[in-house]
Amino acid sequence: MSSFKQQQIDFANAIRQGNAAINGIEQRRLTIYQELFFNNTLDFVSNAFPVLKSLYSQHAWSRLVRQFFIEHTCTSAHFVDIPAEFLQFLTEQYQVKQSDPIFIKELAHYEWIELAVTVQTQPQDKLPILPADVVTSEKFSLSPLARVVSYPFPVHQISQNFQPTSASEPVYLLLYRNSAFEVKFIQINAAIAFVLDLLIKEVENSFEGLVVQLLSALPDVEQSVLRQSLHANLLEFSQLDLLVKCE
Repeated sequence: MSSFKQQQIDFANAIRQGNAAINGIEQRRLTIYQELFFNNTLDFVSNAFPVLKSLYSQHAWSRLVRQFFIEHTCTSAHFVDIPAEFLQFLTEQYQVKQSDPIFIKELAHYEWIELAVTVQTQPQDKLPILPADVVTSEKFSLSPLARVVSYPFPVHQISQNFQPTSASEPVYLLLYRNSAFEVKFIQINAAIAFVLDLLIKEVENSFEGLVVQLLSALPDVEQSVLRQSLHANLLEFSQLDLLVKCE
């Protein structure tokens, strides 16, 4: 390995460790780089996960991000990808401690989904929105600016004043970005989550096809009740520009 390559590796390791020194580099100058890199990472993570950050003391949060900074090998060199890397660290590497919220991974995923929908580059004004009056006759799919997620905690309600201490029944959420570039959510039930999953996976793309699938999944529900409920939900989604015409 060339001496220059080794210098690069040593420099990168010193930046990660934060308190390391390198022969030939003035410590004052090295400290500036160490603080600059870490503080930038801390800012990106804090801005992406504001609710999760609010549940920690300043010192504990900084320590968590520092552990990520030292231990996680990022696969992207772009700062905008840091939140996804932090989520991967929490999900795949981090050992949850007793002092951590039991819902740390779920809340982090929820906040990351909010960010992902916010920055998605899909041009909203070019989506072929499905009009409400053709919901029962046209083929359609779920907007690419929407996500369906499920968690064993009510992550959308978590705050400093509300922190569940045990898992609950699954909570289903539909997150989406509206025309004002605001990220909103709707809490949905398991049946509607099932319907939207069929649309996402392109198993079905019509009202009648969804009815057939629901009747199979919910044989004890009267067909008329099921059709009426499904129609009402699809109308709501259409009015929110969440259904798009199939090409």
